[in-house]
Amino acid sequence: MVRGADAEARVALLTLEDGQSEQQRLREKMAAEAMRNLENRAAQLNTQRHRRRQRLNELWGPEPPYKLQAEDDASWLCGQIYYTWIGDLMFRAAREELSEADMPRPTQMSRAYNAGLIVSRVLQQQHFRRHVWDAYIGVAVHHRRDRSSAGELCWVGYAQQKRTPRQLYAGVEWRIPPAHRLKEEAKDASRTPFTNGVVEGEHLFHTVSGNTTATCERVEDIVITCPIPEKKQRHGGMPATTQQRPKHMSVARALFSALGYHVYLLIPLRLLRDACQLAVPVVLQFYIHYLEAAHPSWRDGVLLVLAFSLLTLVQSASGTTN
Repeated sequence: MVRGADAEARVALLTLEDGQSEQQRLREKMAAEAMRNLENRAAQLNTQRHRRRQRLNELWGPEPPYKLQAEDDASWLCGQIYYTWIGDLMFRAAREELSEADMPRPTQMSRAYNAGLIVSRVLQQQHFRRHVWDAYIGVAVHHRRDRSSAGELCWVGYAQQKRTPRQLYAGVEWRIPPAHRLKEEAKDASRTPFTNGVVEGEHLFHTVSGNTTATCERVEDIVITCPIPEKKQRHGGMPATTQQRPKHMSVARALFSALGYHVYLLIPLRLLRDACQLAVPVVLQFYIHYLEAAHPSWRDGVLLVLAFSLLTLVQSASGTTN
């Protein structure tokens, strides 16, 4: 009797272990499929990016020929900042030997083709970053403040009624809502954060069931969930594009990023000039005290004169670039 009971207990235990191992294998299989889905979406996104680059290159066509001129051979400091290369043109113009063909032309990187191509590429990068999550609509996500939350990404874009033109939002339909959103709803049910896709009267997306189970969150607060545990991740885990938050496009940022080199170069020079301009009165004040001293030292006088001369020289040199 005892042996029979022990045998039955062992059979039940083995059956339970087999069931748990089967569930574990099923979870691992589903996680692997979810990871392959993310990788396929990332591959499609990169393919679209490559095609857009090809279309951009075809649109601009080959680069026009360019003839080197004196400005290209000038040094970085004297040529680009103080324009010493223009001296020969000034002497030739004074002798009335300068023709229209000898006039300086835009440099290679300042031409409309090259400058436009650079700006277009930067704008393409911004466009890719703006729509980087469009390929991941429908994947599992969670809130940054609550890792136990679970939902599905439904939409990414701008919410006009929120009056935040530079802020991108993500619409998420929650299976397990974030704890802080549940607290907000419990605190004031009349101003619930949950919606069915209509945010402040603006229709942004649809929920699967049509119920108010979604929220509109900032993209910075949403994280695409990795289906595989961290210990079993290979090659660094998630695709890189899943970890990049969408970012709004800005033409001003593109212009400064592509063509802001000369502007950035003038900023430290202008700061140096202003610093020297503020320091000159201080040196003059010390010089007046030196002249009024009962027993002035010639060494102090020489140092004050050198300081004044140096500040004036630096101020003049940095001021010629403005």
